[in-house]
Amino acid sequence: EVWSKKPEFLKHLDFTKLKKQSNAEQEVVDLQIKTFAYWKTMTKRLVDYVQIISRANLSKELIDRLKPAFLEAVEGAGDLKALMVPDESLGRERRALTSRIQKLKRASVLLQDAECKNGCSFTGERMAKRFRSGDLQ
Repeated sequence: EVWSKKPEFLKHLDFTKLKKQSNAEQEVVDLQIKTFAYWKTMTKRLVDYVQIISRANLSKELIDRLKPAFLEAVEGAGDLKALMVPDESLGRERRALTSRIQKLKRASVLLQDAECKNGCSFTGERMAKRFRSGDLQ
């Protein structure tokens, strides 16, 4: 169905007449077809480039307007580092939880090592070796 329709630029052409034309006349028609195709592509590119340039210029303008407002907000906030530091109680709790996790890992290794002495697989012994080497500390 797509190929049954002639393109817009070929509707006025009669191919039976083209076969009767000389080589020079056929070259002129070929040149017209190529020129039309180039023009069609060029206009699409031009529209695309206008959109890209417009978007870039508008984005730059928006950034130029917003940048001072952001800088003013940051400078007015005071010491950002002090604002972003977590509460001391959260820091203590985080350190306590980290310590507890390490102790639980050590206890798990010791339990698995004790089970291995009673005849289990070598997995516990491998973990105990990793603990002793410092991988699980």
